[in-house]
Amino acid sequence: GGPIALLIGSAIFPELIGVDGPEAVWRGMTTIAGSWIGGGANQLAMKETYEVGNDIFSAMVTVDIIIANIWMAVLLYLAANHKRIDANLGADVSAIDDIRQRVEHYEAEHKRNAGVPEYIFILAAAFGAAGIGHFAADLIAPYIGENYPALKQMSLDAKFLWVIMVATA
Repeated sequence: GGPIALLIGSAIFPELIGVDGPEAVWRGMTTIAGSWIGGGANQLAMKETYEVGNDIFSAMVTVDIIIANIWMAVLLYLAANHKRIDANLGADVSAIDDIRQRVEHYEAEHKRNAGVPEYIFILAAAFGAAGIGHFAADLIAPYIGENYPALKQMSLDAKFLWVIMVATA
């Protein structure tokens, strides 16, 4: 749908769909794809990797947020009204209800509240992953830039890209 709409739109109104430079629409669309794949960190990695201009990036972030919020509202509405929707559709949800009851029972038996040690561990893991990401990026990005010009053309020598990829792996 989206690529076809862009193709048709660019044929009819070429001035609306920039195809050159950092403000090109295709560059901005890479940031939306990154957001859908892995959230804001991947969206920013796509911005850096494809050298997306700030104006188109701002527009794409806005579009991404609006679409995500509309979709969230739809999902919340459907979740809140699932019994009525299931009844209207004649859905048999007995298996789902059985699983829900078993999971709730299991959770009640094994529930444990997180304390300070658990939160410290989570923070240590996050800072550790970020540190490892920076360390690896300082090694990987220059190595690719010096030894693999074909990969450099695809911006795989960008340090920020490797920080995000390693830290979130």
